[in-house]
Amino acid sequence: MRQPDDMEEINSTVKIYYQSLLEILGEKKARAIFSQMGLSNPEVNIQELKIPLPNILEGLAAALSNEYGELACQGLLIRMGRASISFFRHHYKSIAALGNIENRLQPIERRFLFSLTALANLVTRETRIEIEVIQENTRQFLWKMFLNEKKDKKGNLSPYYYFGVLEEFCFWLDARKNYQLSYLADKRKKVVEIAIEIRPQE
Repeated sequence: MRQPDDMEEINSTVKIYYQSLLEILGEKKARAIFSQMGLSNPEVNIQELKIPLPNILEGLAAALSNEYGELACQGLLIRMGRASISFFRHHYKSIAALGNIENRLQPIERRFLFSLTALANLVTRETRIEIEVIQENTRQFLWKMFLNEKKDKKGNLSPYYYFGVLEEFCFWLDARKNYQLSYLADKRKKVVEIAIEIRPQE
């Protein structure tokens, strides 16, 4: 059973989606997009949600795609993901703790594997999307998402949000490096892979 602190965090998931969308589109548009899903009040208590929490991001992706088109939706979701990191750090103690000195003093390969795994565990807990983090070598990692067959009928749009999350997350972990992220999707297998390569600044 979830404890009160856990319930506060799960409430925060919806708030993070709204806060990041608000930052990009402004209040009027952000509320309109949420209203399309029956979420006229973004501060709604988790028990009052009409849509299961794991489906809210997919619903947001569908609403953005209907409003702006699929290509623009991909870009908006990436920007939402980037904007989300400051809110993740504010709402989730487990994410904020990754910025402590103990974690930052770890060798980069150990720090990134530990931190990416912590983020993956949080996302899996809140969305029920299975995520595997694979360390291919000391500078290359793979974020692998196994999507539910019944979701993302419009072409796996929601993982673009996590592409943006990972871009900003990596930069927050170490701003002294450059990062090359690649998005790979296999619609037949409902698998999305985001490859992350850490590069030294030139």
